[in-house]
Amino acid sequence: MTFNAKNLIDLTMTLTRETPGVEWQTARTLENDGWNARTLSLYSHCGTHMDAPLHFGCGDLATIEQTPLTTCLSVARLARLENVKPNALIDVSDLGDTIENNHQPGDSILLHTGWSQFAV
Repeated sequence: MTFNAKNLIDLTMTLTRETPGVEWQTARTLENDGWNARTLSLYSHCGTHMDAPLHFGCGDLATIEQTPLTTCLSVARLARLENVKPNALIDVSDLGDTIENNHQPGDSILLHTGWSQFAV
């Protein structure tokens, strides 16, 4: 499949000072140094992120920089899981008929749990 700007959806979350696990300090300013820079301190699971196979010790143990960007591009199906209880195991049966009848090898599944409402 060919991807273009019309059929790509950016799911990233902007990091702010209120995001848990995020801190930054001003390192350079335009007024004093001629350019702006910050020193960032980030928890590895803050905000939108992608775990490499190495993180879980599965598959080929590739690090994130060894993972092709094309891995992140695919047709995606939405599984609505707002009714799954907190801390419950999400089971294949929770994914619904839409996924079962339309999912193709290589497709992605987006799990909509509703928990994004708690993100800062």
